[in-house]
Amino acid sequence: MESIKAWVYYGKRDLRFMDVKMKPLEPDEVRIEVYRSGLCSTDVEEYFEGPIFKDRLPMIIGREFGGKVVEVGKGVSKEWIGKLVSVVPAVSCGECDYCLRSREDLCPNLGYYGLMKYDGGMAEYANVRVKNIVPVSNVDILSFGELTAVSLEAVEKVRRITEIGLEDSKILIVGGGIVGAVLGLILRMNDVKVLFCENRKTRADMLRKIDFEVVESMGDLPNDRFDLVFDCAGHDVLLPPALPMSLMKLKPGGILLLMGIYSMEILDFRWDVLLRKEISIIPSIFYRRKSIGRISHYLEGISEHVKKLITLVKPQDLKKYLEECGLDKGKYMRIVVEWKKV
Repeated sequence: MESIKAWVYYGKRDLRFMDVKMKPLEPDEVRIEVYRSGLCSTDVEEYFEGPIFKDRLPMIIGREFGGKVVEVGKGVSKEWIGKLVSVVPAVSCGECDYCLRSREDLCPNLGYYGLMKYDGGMAEYANVRVKNIVPVSNVDILSFGELTAVSLEAVEKVRRITEIGLEDSKILIVGGGIVGAVLGLILRMNDVKVLFCENRKTRADMLRKIDFEVVESMGDLPNDRFDLVFDCAGHDVLLPPALPMSLMKLKPGGILLLMGIYSMEILDFRWDVLLRKEISIIPSIFYRRKSIGRISHYLEGISEHVKKLITLVKPQDLKKYLEECGLDKGKYMRIVVEWKKV
């Protein structure tokens, strides 16, 4: 195999569908025939405003992908060949002080397939470390490994610090995109009830189809109501930032967990509210390796629901959908490139 088709990022608004040379396998890697690759909000941000996270150019994009293992490096068991796998894209060094105390999410040498240091899976084939794959049973969940890992880490962070159990907490998820949806499904698997706030009707209706309760405006909610708010909305050029309103909705002593990325200055942030109510703010956009062992179980548990949220597109059409997402973040819940029908 000399060359493959791939989407390659060269810089702001410069994304090319082209032939690239297939790299040889390292001893600890597997080669995946990619079946599905998800388009994430970071891909959209990088295209319109980047490079933000990308530390080298050009780079094959795509950090949420999976497929079938077709070849293994000399240090990897051949039992992996033929298995369906989802990729968990964070690559930590394993040697720094943070990694040695199981805080790989803080590794100063952190890499990400398709985002930092390593080429990703928006391509026909991809080479990935065997440590970064988990087995799955069906194609619908192939592109959800990363989203599941991020959600599991966020839930674990809250469990470590909350004074009351999640099951007894009043919880609001702000932002009903795919990050919020997967988080909500994982919480529901743990018998935790949540309420969504999603401004865009298209997304709100999709959340209702998978049996979530949704309000479409923060103004419809009373202040000081929730023990915990997950902000999955992040930066949105068409809407005011959710962060200041989230502070108002929290009870005194509440927890605000940030999963959305804000690439803008928030001018009306209320420090007085934060201090007076003694609110804890916790960022959570990465994950630790200990979360990876639980991913397969949760992927299987959310499978029937997430397949209702997917819009499958052809590889050559990705850029058209990416630009549509830039104009209207809420038009689609989840764009997934189908590299091979199975």
